[in-house]
Amino acid sequence: MAVQGRTRSVSKTLAMAIDLNDVILRRSVRATGGAHLHSCSKCLRTPVPGERVSVFEGGVSLCTLCVTALPAGSSEPLRTEMVHVAERRLVVVPHAA
Repeated sequence: MAVQGRTRSVSKTLAMAIDLNDVILRRSVRATGGAHLHSCSKCLRTPVPGERVSVFEGGVSLCTLCVTALPAGSSEPLRTEMVHVAERRLVVVPHAA
């Protein structure tokens, strides 16, 4: 009996930890500010930092996976943007010795 109760307790704790992980992940994505601006218009996937997003006429932006799936004669993108970790770029400053 004690083992069965302990198993339930462990599985309940694990489920709570997984839910907490999802909450933290969603908050961190929202906190980057502008992450929603880089979502793919076709598959609705949010590209990872470092991935390139192609922006077409009408504000349609496609991730790398959807761009490679386009037919050969399709239109060229207006610009290609790299997804950054944060909205502001990080500054590298030399430290005094």
